[in-house]
Amino acid sequence: MAVIATVNPLNQFFALNGAPLNNGKLYFGDINADPEQNPVQMYWDAAGLVPALQPIRTTSGYPSRSGSPAILYCASEYSLRVLQSNDVQVFYLPRAGSPALQTLAQWEATGVTPLYASANSFTLTGDQTEEFEAGRRARFTVTAGFVYGTILTSVYGAQTTVTMTMDDAQVLDAGLTAVDLSILTASNSAVPGILNSTIFTGNPTAPQAADGDADLSLANTAYVQSAYAAVRQTVLSGPVDTNGFAAFGGATGTATVTATGTLIASAANGAFNRRGSITNPSWTGLTTNGTMYLYLDIAQGGACTTGSTTLAPTYRWGGADVVTNNQFTFNIQEMVGKVGNGATAAQTYRVFVGEVTVAGSVVTAITWYQLMGRYQSADINCPAGGVQTIFSHNLGHSQFKMEAFLRNTITENNYAVGDVATFLMRTSASGFFGTGLTNLGRNSLSVTSGSSAPGFFMVNKTTGNDAPVTAANWKLFVTAQRSW
Repeated sequence: MAVIATVNPLNQFFALNGAPLNNGKLYFGDINADPEQNPVQMYWDAAGLVPALQPIRTTSGYPSRSGSPAILYCASEYSLRVLQSNDVQVFYLPRAGSPALQTLAQWEATGVTPLYASANSFTLTGDQTEEFEAGRRARFTVTAGFVYGTILTSVYGAQTTVTMTMDDAQVLDAGLTAVDLSILTASNSAVPGILNSTIFTGNPTAPQAADGDADLSLANTAYVQSAYAAVRQTVLSGPVDTNGFAAFGGATGTATVTATGTLIASAANGAFNRRGSITNPSWTGLTTNGTMYLYLDIAQGGACTTGSTTLAPTYRWGGADVVTNNQFTFNIQEMVGKVGNGATAAQTYRVFVGEVTVAGSVVTAITWYQLMGRYQSADINCPAGGVQTIFSHNLGHSQFKMEAFLRNTITENNYAVGDVATFLMRTSASGFFGTGLTNLGRNSLSVTSGSSAPGFFMVNKTTGNDAPVTAANWKLFVTAQRSW
């Protein structure tokens, strides 16, 4: 009976240049032995009926069966060697896998007794700096059980003093009785790194807890970084309508709003992100008349809890902590959010996902913020001159970039159907003035067409001359995107 090996479609291999490993070679062998000379049998099925012939090739970095990513199975522990197509080795792992799925010991008992010094430091007798090197992961037995961290410095004087970067909300205490080290060292590691369960070359300098990996168990075979998204401090994924606008659902008329579907949110944490998800989240106690703001708090490991406040979140470039009770403030340059308690402000992993209007102690309107801090309106008919058109971008804050465009529907001014062009507003018979864009605050913007007919002007596509726009030949649309 075979069992699932540690190599499956979630593990993507990368070449030494950082590109996905195409036509690479995977060799599996006896533990602590040359896989090419001492192979073990791998299978394509859990029953162990379909053997996989070695070397196993890769497609786009994934173990490949007939050109498609596939799970590999093995009935024993194994060693693993990964080669590029030119037979240059990417890495060699002398021991991996297990019939019990990851029962390979992730921590080594040090046999030394740590002496508690502070919430993030301890001392050892003698010179222990070689084993306790900077960057290596450590697990501690304290009063409450296990806590985890990464060695920041290790200095020998009369004794060895080790200073840690402890994982979120974890500390050492006077109940410290044991310290274990990760099986791999920080330097010359057998596995260069794992990013979102993906093996890659290179050695991250600041290991962090991965999503859903609160105890950093994955980090015991390599560094694990939390997912880094291109857009931060926002909802990354959730239900949308046909225009791509956030459509999380929920009903009015009560003091509870329940969304439908799974929301995935990303909270910025300095250089890294914390990502979490929640299915069918519900916000209760929405009874304060006016506007209430809905948020998700993301715990280490990715679990999300819901919450609400009457205080609008603040996004700013920097400044001293705001300690107002329950006021969330996000410093853009630091990429850190904090919430006040009346006396101090502590870092939090909070993402605002929408807002509701409450009247008579029940919800009367729901606004969900746009995914990934971006918005593009549907195309609308060009308005007449001197008309303000309001667009609800629902970004949830007022710091955004906005642009307006015209899309050609009937050839004009040498533009072809489908061409998109910028434009100017004519405010007098002899002049132009901008695009008439106005930021209306947290959830809307407007375009005001020029008061002098025809209101819209543009540059002729081929001649460069200024040219009037025939409204019937064009559609207007706007975009808004968070400016940080």
